[in-house]
Amino acid sequence: MSSVSSVSSAPAGAFTKDRDLVELGSTLGGIVAWAGVVVPTALNYRRNAVPAVWWALAVVILVCFIVLPGTRRRPRVSDRIVLAVMIAAGLGACAVWGGDVATPVFLVLNSGVAGFVISTRGSMFLVAGQTAYLFLILTLQNTTVVWALLYGALMFFAALMVHVVMREKGAVEAAAAVAAELESANSRLVATNAALLQAQSRLSEASRVEERLRISRDLHDGLGSQLTALTLHLDLIARSVDGPAAEYVAQAKALAALVIGDIRSVVSQLRGSQVSPRDQIARFARSLPRPSTSLDITEALDEAPAPVAEAIMRVVQEALTNAARHGGATHVKVVVREDPEDPAERAAAERAAAERAAAERAAAERAAAERAAADRAAAESAAADRAAADRAAADRAAAERAAAERAAAERAAAERGANDGAAANRAAAERAAAERAAAERAAAERAAAERAAAERAAAERAAAERAAADRAAAERAAADRAAAERAAADTAAAGAAADRAADRAADRAADRAADRAAAAEDRTAAVEDRTAAAEDRAEAAEDRRALFFEITDDGVGAGDVAPGNGLSGMRERVTALGGSLRWESSPGHGFRVIGRIPGAVTASRPPPAGSGEREPEGPVAHAIAG
Repeated sequence: MSSVSSVSSAPAGAFTKDRDLVELGSTLGGIVAWAGVVVPTALNYRRNAVPAVWWALAVVILVCFIVLPGTRRRPRVSDRIVLAVMIAAGLGACAVWGGDVATPVFLVLNSGVAGFVISTRGSMFLVAGQTAYLFLILTLQNTTVVWALLYGALMFFAALMVHVVMREKGAVEAAAAVAAELESANSRLVATNAALLQAQSRLSEASRVEERLRISRDLHDGLGSQLTALTLHLDLIARSVDGPAAEYVAQAKALAALVIGDIRSVVSQLRGSQVSPRDQIARFARSLPRPSTSLDITEALDEAPAPVAEAIMRVVQEALTNAARHGGATHVKVVVREDPEDPAERAAAERAAAERAAAERAAAERAAAERAAADRAAAESAAADRAAADRAAADRAAAERAAAERAAAERAAAERGANDGAAANRAAAERAAAERAAAERAAAERAAAERAAAERAAAERAAAERAAADRAAAERAAADRAAAERAAADTAAAGAAADRAADRAADRAADRAADRAAAAEDRTAAVEDRTAAAEDRAEAAEDRRALFFEITDDGVGAGDVAPGNGLSGMRERVTALGGSLRWESSPGHGFRVIGRIPGAVTASRPPPAGSGEREPEGPVAHAIAG
């Protein structure tokens, strides 16, 4: 009885690799049940009484049992034909021999196998039919019909077990399908969440950038204009005042210039935070009313050098513009991804890096030579300025000495003139007195009154002459003093002007020298930085990867692109970076732009698999409806 019940499981091709232990055990149990019928019959002493047809039908039943499918139902026409052959063979075997012994086990095998080929209702009809057939055979053979009821119960049990197995299998498959769908939905949810987080990050960054730009515009247009106007007013005030007030105005101008410089620095820093290249491409795609655009852009584009990212952005913008304006496209696909470099390209990149490093070293040497020449020129200019200042001081001293000598000469001349006038007056007075004495002695009697008048006239003339001499001396002394004062004032003014000119010349020379030295140092530092960067790029040349970009539209296509077309200019830009740009098109089959720039990004992560077109995937891929 145990050997009969083992056929309730599914028979199948027992040697396929996808069968589990349950299916293997069920198949082996069915084969053992078949052997439990055939082997005892072959070993029975009445085996000669068994017809040969019975043996042939038994072999047919075994073959059909092995050929039919396993636990998964496959209702194909060929399966139904094999089942029909197996059922006919079992019924024939029961009719030929052994209907009252063990041959009805073949009917139990038929009931178990049928559950995998036909429906459960069909299996129940088959069980009822086979039971009625066995009941008829046993009745015709005048054998007890109890065996018909017993084997009918076994057939029903086998069909029922197959039904349970199939239902459980269907439930397991449904659960697996639901689990797979949930896993897929979960992965899509995770990807969507990552994309949303990235989009939120980009949106917040764009908001911050826009706020910085607004603040920088407000500072530049508002406060910057007002400070510029304030500086102009201070310039006007400085021209109209002098003395201590001019110093205060100069200090105010200096403070205003410092504030303007600080504002410019703040504006430059605020404007320094720019939108990433990927977001710029996405914004440009959204700004077009048509066509719709799908983007598959690697994050490495944001890490690429500015010239490379700028070139790729301009190519994408030009291709989108052509697709919208000339191509009549409804959809454009943009792909930017990393691409491994081959050894030849890496060698070319290394040679280019070495050439750039050599050029930058030569530039550094030229900058050093220029700085040395600038230092020499500054030293010569300072020496010339000092010589000019010395000459101005010598001229000022000579002018002072000449003025002093002129003043001394004028004072000596004035003194000599005063002494000569007094002596002449005294001599004239003496002669007049002698004449008066002689006249008195000669004509004492003639005119005492005349003598007195002559004396009075002589005294008046002497007094008038002395007064005139004193006035002339005083006037000459005053004139000498005024001339000396004017000469001293002129000398002081000339000295002060020379001092100011020398100071201004020295200050200008020092400022020029300092500016040239600072500029030369800045150039040298920049060249050194570029040289270090070039050396770093040359050292990391083996870790660099190329950027591959492709823009495909479904428009009307085009023929040859004219030399003046925008894409031709883009090709020159990409070629200048060591890359390549080409396009493929034919009328009615769309337009395709393909480019590649070697050594654009570092190989910080594994390159994406495949080299052809890919569907957008991951958080960096998104679609934009135009």
